[in-house]
Amino acid sequence: MQRREKIWLALLVGAVIVWRGWPIVHGLFLGRLEDRWTQVAHLKDTRETLADKEIKLLQTMKRMGEWKDRSLPPETLEALRLYQQWLTDLGQTSGIAQLHVTPEQRQGTGPHYKTISVKVTGQGTFEQLTTFLHEFQRIALLHRIASIKVEGPKTSGPLKLTMIAEGLSFEDGAPRTRLMARTTLAESLPRSMDAVKVVSTEGFPEQPGFSVRIEKELVIVKKIKGNIWTVERGIDGTAKAFHSPKAEVEAYPIRAERQDIKLEDVRKSLAANPFVKPGAVTRTIDPNDPARQTRLMASVADNDEQTACLYNTATKTQTVVRKGTEISVGDIQGTVVSVEPKYIQIKRGNDVYQLNIGKDLRSMVPTAALSGGVDFMDAFGEGDGPPAFARDRMPPGGPGGFGGSDGARGDRPAPPEGEGGGGFRSRRSRGPDSLPGDE
Repeated sequence: MQRREKIWLALLVGAVIVWRGWPIVHGLFLGRLEDRWTQVAHLKDTRETLADKEIKLLQTMKRMGEWKDRSLPPETLEALRLYQQWLTDLGQTSGIAQLHVTPEQRQGTGPHYKTISVKVTGQGTFEQLTTFLHEFQRIALLHRIASIKVEGPKTSGPLKLTMIAEGLSFEDGAPRTRLMARTTLAESLPRSMDAVKVVSTEGFPEQPGFSVRIEKELVIVKKIKGNIWTVERGIDGTAKAFHSPKAEVEAYPIRAERQDIKLEDVRKSLAANPFVKPGAVTRTIDPNDPARQTRLMASVADNDEQTACLYNTATKTQTVVRKGTEISVGDIQGTVVSVEPKYIQIKRGNDVYQLNIGKDLRSMVPTAALSGGVDFMDAFGEGDGPPAFARDRMPPGGPGGFGGSDGARGDRPAPPEGEGGGGFRSRRSRGPDSLPGDE
């Protein structure tokens, strides 16, 4: 066997040994090392998972601590009393009238907590209700509005309000005799001053930046020096006011997520709310309105043709109109379709309007309003009859009674034609071509 063949044979045998023996070598040495690396990676993942759980647990414990601070006292009767008092103060501050805050029979329970339910009823405007709900949601209490019912008045008046408020109470919460920290003013607080001296700071935060309520005024504490606070006054729409010594000062913690929501911003949104009654519409009369300046002054017979005169009191010009005359005054365009001794009729589009002697063009009334049989001439053509007749459709006989076809009311005899009466006289309906007085 030559040397080259021996070398190739040795290489072949070595390859076979390596191929067959590699799993044994890997199992004895490298396999154990890979197992150790796998275990190390698994332990690292486990440690990271435990660290995440620990962080979440700490966050939950912190949140639970905050919830307990924001919850009602653990003792049910004390929690109910304090919650009722707080809701009563809030309702009065918001301006709700006939306010009643009463406990509800339903009280929910769960693992380590219970709910306190209170019914709030009263009357007020939509703005007052908005103020109540805004302050209710802003305060850092663990509570909610479980249900609300708002009933509008049948004619006019305040809204009728009914709400169910629920507060949460933890069994292991800190017992306390006050829902919020309270104290009183040691000295009077004029409107012009921003230094507040209180009797005690017990229960209030030690760092500035918190809110307090001095009677009905909300302030933010900017600096603290012993029992003297430097404050920003009249925040969130409240007004600066004079406060006498011993005036009540109460902590007013605000939820972080509602810090930037101000009452004035909420009130601005009322204009678009469908439940807000719109304000009274003020109608402005334009003294330069040509239609208001133009009146029907006279109607005469000229060569068996009835003509009428329209007079503009501002320009001192007159226009003679006949049947078929086109009229264009200001925004009023139409065609005269009838000229009578006491009125003319003008067709505008598909409608016919009637204008009486002495009235301006803006006072025209649709002739459809005359179909009820009321003598429109007596109501408008003579004297100062009520101009709202066409809208209100007053009954025959005028205010106080209904008239029969002969003008009588009740058992009172009808006055003679053209005399007194004080009301509207009922006559037969006349066509547009008939003359007033034709019966």
